Order: sequence, then structure tokens, then C-alpha cells
Amino acid sequence: MRAIFVAAAVALGTASTANAVTIVNGSFETGRYSNRVFDTLFAGNTALTGWTIGGGGVDWMSTIWQRADGDRSIDLSALTAGSIAQTITTVQGKRYEVSFALAGNPGGTPTAKVVTLTVNNGQSQAFGFDTRGRSAARMGWTDNVYSFVATGTASTLKFTSGNNNPSGPALDNIRIAAVPEASVWAMLVVGFGLVGGAARRRSILVSA
Repeated sequence: MRAIFVAAAVALGTASTANAVTIVNGSFETGRYSNRVFDTLFAGNTALTGWTIGGGGVDWMSTIWQRADGDRSIDLSALTAGSIAQTITTVQGKRYEVSFALAGNPGGTPTAKVVTLTVNNGQSQAFGFDTRGRSAARMGWTDNVYSFVATGTASTLKFTSGNNNPSGPALDNIRIAAVPEASVWAMLVVGFGLVGGAARRRSILVSA
């Protein structure tokens, strides 16, 4: 019984280590920043650590509005729709979950903001945010999750603005995690169940 629990815990730990994956600079805290309230980064600019800038560029925001995490965030539209992308190491056939905070530039129209997350120029999903009732002090950040299965040993995540104007969707706190295999979770659940059952039996014997 204890062996099953220990084996499950070890398997889960081993799987977590083997499939560990991270986003570099997911909260946009590092890079060559000018210390203004925001920097406009056009396509090809390398100032934002870990990220490739594309499209019409992005605005790297600081104190001008509330952030979801840390001190900085991204407006995905500079003058027109922009994008950011990053390539990460993945395990082929493994499922991953990308989490990110989404809001929108509250200073312009339309109020409907859209960002599309694309993996390897294939799998994609659009996410929306409405800035009505929001302000720079009350951005209303929401957490979003996207799941994908890696098709190779490298996966490129790309966030693209759906707003072709200077008031785009806002991004912050991008994270990624490998989803544990069902068999590992099943072993762990069985282990917890057996340990719990043994504890209850000992309690009954002691009380008797």
C-alpha cells in the first residue's frame, strides 16, 4: 500500500521534471526598457527579452495602467495590430496548458478586444475582452487557458492582436505547464485512497 503511494509520488515527480517547461519573461519584466510610461516596439525589435515582435508592433506598458503581475504588460497593438512570439522546448505528443491574463487598452474604440493564440502556425484560438466600464486603474484582468498537443520537440506560441488600431488587447503573466498523464494521476489517487483507508482502520481499532 505504502509502496503504491510512494511509486505514484515518484512517478509524478519524475514526469514533472521530465516535462518541465517555462515561458521566458512571461510577465514582460526584463529587457531594454526606457523607463517611460511605455515603449513602442516595432517588428524585429529585440528589446523585450525572450520575445519576437511582429506585425505592426506592440506597446510595452509600465505605470500607465494597472498590471496583472509585476510592473509591466503588453498592448498588442502599437499603431496597428502587432504580435509577440516565443519558441519553447516541448515533448512530441504531450499536452500543455498555456495560461495568460487578458484585458484591453481602455483608452479607445472599439471596446471589444481580441487576441488569437496560435501554436506552430496551426492550432489556434481567439479570446475576447470587453473594456466597457474599465479604466487604467481598473483593468479587469481575466485569466485564460489554452490547451494544445505538441507536434514536435519545439513549439512556437504566437499572440496576435485582432484590433488593427492603437487600442488593442492587453497581455500579462503568460505561463505554461505540461498536463500530467492520466495513469500517473490514477496511481496517486489510488495511493491516497489506500493510505486514507488504512488510517481510518487504525482509528477504529484504537477507539475500540
